[in-house]
Amino acid sequence: MFDRYEELMAKVDRTVEDLEKRHREHLVCMPGCDACCREWLSFYPVEIAYISLWAADQAPVLRQKISQALEIAKKTPRSGGCPLLKDGRCLAYPVRPLLCRSHGLLLNVADPGHPPEPVRSCELNYRDTDPSVFDPSQCINQNLLSSLLFHVNGLFAREAGLSPDLRLDLTALEHFSVDFVE
Repeated sequence: MFDRYEELMAKVDRTVEDLEKRHREHLVCMPGCDACCREWLSFYPVEIAYISLWAADQAPVLRQKISQALEIAKKTPRSGGCPLLKDGRCLAYPVRPLLCRSHGLLLNVADPGHPPEPVRSCELNYRDTDPSVFDPSQCINQNLLSSLLFHVNGLFAREAGLSPDLRLDLTALEHFSVDFVE
């Protein structure tokens, strides 16, 4: 059910790793940096379900932390950013959504038929240079990534009986598993 999503994650991870090596001197991202996690975002069901599947297989202590974080987020929605951010760290870092994996790097967000235009996805990175000096091939192609994720989610949604257009926030995690807490 998740084969295509895992393939896409692996491809994104390879691309991100390559771009991080090329752009190292322009990046301030490091473990503990959570500036990009301060937004309340929505994700496709395939991403939420994948995190849920992973969480169900984790140690009870981590499942309890996730469950508590989601309960707090439900009581205070859209405040404080990502509900899985705890003490500056992502509770689901190994399986974080694609947007989270690629955040911080330059994005190519050009619409078809328009020239590519590199833009920052984090105000902390690339402060020492103008993003337009980078070749678009050295950026995350946001339109392509979004299209691929939409397609992969569509396959998942069809199999799961969900709408392919559905977007969910991370508080929906609990709806994709039996129970996080033993």
